[in-house]
Amino acid sequence: MEQTINTMFRLYKTRSFGDRFDVTFSYIRENFRTLLKYITYLLLPVSLVQGVAMNGYMDGAMGMQGGDAGDQLVELMTSMGGLMLCSIVGGLLLTALVYALMYIYETRANRLQGLTGSELKPRLVHNLKRVVAVIAVGFVLMAVVGLLTFAVSTLSGWLVALVMVAMMVVAIPMAFLMPIHLMEDLPVLESLRKAFRLGMPTWFGTLGLFIVLVLLMSIVEGLLSMPYYIVVGVKAYLGMQGDGSGVADSVGFSFLLYLLGVAQSYMNYLVSSVLLIALGFQYGHAAEKIDHVSMEQTIDHFEQL
Repeated sequence: MEQTINTMFRLYKTRSFGDRFDVTFSYIRENFRTLLKYITYLLLPVSLVQGVAMNGYMDGAMGMQGGDAGDQLVELMTSMGGLMLCSIVGGLLLTALVYALMYIYETRANRLQGLTGSELKPRLVHNLKRVVAVIAVGFVLMAVVGLLTFAVSTLSGWLVALVMVAMMVVAIPMAFLMPIHLMEDLPVLESLRKAFRLGMPTWFGTLGLFIVLVLLMSIVEGLLSMPYYIVVGVKAYLGMQGDGSGVADSVGFSFLLYLLGVAQSYMNYLVSSVLLIALGFQYGHAAEKIDHVSMEQTIDHFEQL
């Protein structure tokens, strides 16, 4: 069994396009309990807060909060800010966790079997620090691109179009920045250079992976979100009826809407983890195809004997 795991789910391995999907879902099936356990520990508390912010935002957006227009706008902006903050924190935690587990899976003898929180914590903290560093560099790059776009917009509309196309092309190899920086002990700028070195030759494969998975995730997330938006619609409808407003504002109805908001947020994080895992295996495919990482590891191991 151990030999089967090593063969099937090794990170650094050249795989066909279809095999990259197979290994992603095979990895999830093997480690589903561990993934579910730690995603729940880290992301459920975020989802509990996010549910409050989401309901506040929906109430404000649909004009269901009452009060004057100024108060409604303030509550709407506050809820929007809380929702964005929860999404950012949740995204950081999920990214750090997924790649911490993939790193441990690749380096630990028993993979993720019997993994304890004390074993996970050092790598998780390590990843969180590096995620923050990547985000900081990302903000700087966004500022530079924004200034560049503004500068060329004063010269020609065609130049703006070229900048937009260049940004779309660059975004694909940039997706490798996070897994490289979290899986390897490289500085941020060196990880950025390596992301382009690995990402450009595998550009079309990475784009195809994103297209397929984003479509699948959109369908799944849409189905999972349907109960929440149905109840939001019912609340909006009842709120417009004079005799139904009491039901819409009742504690039980509000609590049901809160629970559905929490469930939606939590399920969205679960679904998003699939894309992160697939991107991790795509990075492993690119690293093996271009840098022959497994061969270098074998040589290093031989020299240590």
